[in-house]
Amino acid sequence: WNPTEGTMLSELKGHGHWINTLALNTDYVIKSGPYSHETEKFEDFEAKRKAAIERYNEVLKVAGGERLLSGSDDFTLFLWKPLEKR
Repeated sequence: WNPTEGTMLSELKGHGHWINTLALNTDYVIKSGPYSHETEKFEDFEAKRKAAIERYNEVLKVAGGERLLSGSDDFTLFLWKPLEKR
């Protein structure tokens, strides 16, 4: 989904039934932002923002990009690259 234009970027096709499960491999780093298991104090909001972006980019580098997993009642799982057109 393109939030700027409000248009669909790609469709998740392939399941025999409705998709009822989605998981994103970067979900945990998006939720935790700049915070990790290490105690760190940030001077201001900009320092937090920079640390969050660095953590996210590191996860992308290690994982080889964002991956989306979809699951259905037909007992199938599909792994997608959401930013790539099919």
